[in-house]
Amino acid sequence: MPHVSVKAKSNEYSLLNMPDGPFYFADERLSRIGAWQEGAILSARRAANMIDKHRRAMEVINANP
Repeated sequence: MPHVSVKAKSNEYSLLNMPDGPFYFADERLSRIGAWQEGAILSARRAANMIDKHRRAMEVINANP
């Protein structure tokens, strides 16, 4: 198995946690606490916070034409 640096793993983790257009992903496999309910909950909360942040930004943009 090839050696993968911690930095490369961190970059891949960050990429997987970014939305893909209108799609936001949440799963215990996208948490640093994998295979546990806590990881799934934290991942879902992260995705919900990202959606809320996007919604608030769109409200500001749409309020100021």
